[in-house]
Amino acid sequence: MEGSDILFGPLKDAAPPGTEVITIAYPPGPRNEYADLLPMVRAHLPQDRSYYLLGWSFSGPMALMVAAERPPNLRGVILAASFVRRPVRLPSWMRRLAQPWLFKMYPMAFQVKALLGGGAVREMRHLVARAHEQSGVEALACRARATMSVDASALLRGCHVPVMYLRATEDRVIAARHADEARRLLPRLQVVDMPGPHMALVTDPARSWAALNAFMNR
Repeated sequence: MEGSDILFGPLKDAAPPGTEVITIAYPPGPRNEYADLLPMVRAHLPQDRSYYLLGWSFSGPMALMVAAERPPNLRGVILAASFVRRPVRLPSWMRRLAQPWLFKMYPMAFQVKALLGGGAVREMRHLVARAHEQSGVEALACRARATMSVDASALLRGCHVPVMYLRATEDRVIAARHADEARRLLPRLQVVDMPGPHMALVTDPARSWAALNAFMNR
């Protein structure tokens, strides 16, 4: 939800030789609903070569929105520690409580512990802090509200390319049931469990690439 490409640094640095990685950073400010961000994501898609689209956490529904437009070079979608519809079991009207002041009050230490788990190393904590600072509380609040009303179920059911769900087994942010729900919606979806917290893509990039490459090669 931080929307920063900063957090993709370790995964990008560990990319196998010959693998091109394009990361997309969302802007700060209040215009951070899915509809606001979709045109920007669309503009970053390669036009002259095949690619796979990875939607991490908040961006899982975004990846499905892009796939629903059937871009010609898209070969597959990866949902990493993500969800198809609102990730918390709260009434949709409570989205109005997700305001900037709430993110100012929620201590960074608790946020980092939820994202990284108890074994967070110092540089990872710094990455999260930098990503939060770059996004700003307005953007974080806007994205939180967006997750509480999103429903990409029909988009997943109609997805025309292969889909993999990469589930972090120690995720304290996105419950394991979201992977199961996605597989019920799309039985051919492949769920791959990977040890680690919500940010397993960052904490274990080598294992992440092993899972990503297996999917893309297949």
